[in-house]
Amino acid sequence: MSIDNEYDYFKAYYNNAVVNIQNEISVSEKNITKEEVRVIREGKIGSACAFGKNMGMEKLSKNIGHWEKNIIDFPGNINISCLNNRDDYLKNISYSEMYDIGLQLMEKLKHLDNRFSYELDIIKTRIIKEYVNSKGLSLGYSKSLLGVEIRSSRRSSNLNLKISNKYISSTSFNYTSLANSLIEVQYYPQGIVEVFPGEKVVILTNQALLGILIPLRKYLNSNNSSAEILNNENSAVSKKITIIDDPTVEGYENSYPFDDEGIASMSKALISDGRIVSIINDLYNSSRLKVLPTGNGIRTINNERIIPRFSNFIVEKGEKSLEQVIKDIDDGIIVNEIIGNGISNFSDGSFVFSVNNGYGIVNGKIRGRIRPLIIKGNIFQALKNISVIGDKINYIHNGIYSPFIVFEKSIRLYV
Repeated sequence: MSIDNEYDYFKAYYNNAVVNIQNEISVSEKNITKEEVRVIREGKIGSACAFGKNMGMEKLSKNIGHWEKNIIDFPGNINISCLNNRDDYLKNISYSEMYDIGLQLMEKLKHLDNRFSYELDIIKTRIIKEYVNSKGLSLGYSKSLLGVEIRSSRRSSNLNLKISNKYISSTSFNYTSLANSLIEVQYYPQGIVEVFPGEKVVILTNQALLGILIPLRKYLNSNNSSAEILNNENSAVSKKITIIDDPTVEGYENSYPFDDEGIASMSKALISDGRIVSIINDLYNSSRLKVLPTGNGIRTINNERIIPRFSNFIVEKGEKSLEQVIKDIDDGIIVNEIIGNGISNFSDGSFVFSVNNGYGIVNGKIRGRIRPLIIKGNIFQALKNISVIGDKINYIHNGIYSPFIVFEKSIRLYV
């Protein structure tokens, strides 16, 4: 029995190649193909994975009793802008070219400070996606990115090394500029500075920002029940911070012209003018909530089911440098790295994590490294008490881009 009702079909090919920069070329490569067909019939929707469009429909026709009630409306013809990330160059780049890029970067990194030793990976990611449906929509795109991941060993106790892994989209590279953007070497005083418990000014930078931003993303996702906590009180935040979800930025990690359900990509404000103003959704959740889809219906490599996922989660930059901010702090800490994923209770927004790499600030100067300590707070109170956003956006992790953020005495330290 064939199925002649509404359907959509999605196919994706992923290739990931890693070239490790040591004494010789070391390459690891992974190839994955995913596909799924979804069919709407008799008010229900069913899906089949990895069978192709025709066999998938045949499988579905025999199992309609197990389908879910349908509240999805597949998109019709839409205008899609081309994803321009210089794919013709990057898709053909060879392992030896990737290795040469890594060697040149390694030389530039060593010149920044030879008291560090580095290990570096050049990662090429290529993605090809296709989408068709019964309403006549037929879309496809490919994109390629080069990623740079750096690991280091510290050889001097008064040095703080801040590493920003990065994705590149270009036909040529300025290696000095790229190396400087990847590595920031800071010379901090040696020794340990005592920090006393209580509320203090806290600067979160680099990986430490994940302790706040990853939990925050759960509240901004329509697929999570924790989004229901966003009442009028919790939706109010500092006017200093603006956050967008933007899959249209050329060269960013999670950019795309359309999502895995054929919805055109769009930049959308999540936090703006002191309020949480929107959350992301897919076709299912947009229909459930009776709002327009945001173009965030995404499948992952390891999970066939579509759910809302963020594209490029971007905290927009402010106007002050880290040096300017530190001069204005009498008593605080700067945290570069944490242990833990932040949130401890999604029902009320409380979070807790351990500081793995941090420094004490006294009278406008960094005085030394701090011993491991615990940080606790409430994410909604912390968002209300942001005093400064940094002037430079860094790649943090998994499509998250952010400057440093200063929280004004809304976070408590436990030593």
